[in-house]
Amino acid sequence: MSRVKVGDWVSFTIGTRHLIARVVTDMGNIGVNGRQLVVVAVRGNEDNGFEDTEFQMPAEELEVVEAPAA
Repeated sequence: MSRVKVGDWVSFTIGTRHLIARVVTDMGNIGVNGRQLVVVAVRGNEDNGFEDTEFQMPAEELEVVEAPAA
């Protein structure tokens, strides 16, 4: 699996919500067993029920996707 890079758009699921986010920071391989951790930024909207937020995610739980339409 290729590494997730800063600037990549990614998708993932939290609970029942499928989210699209942008990778804003690569924290390196500091996770359990050397897993790559990244910080993702989610834009809040009515569809996803989130406010604008950033949080850490293991890269292996992310799928790189095309940039969303503006």
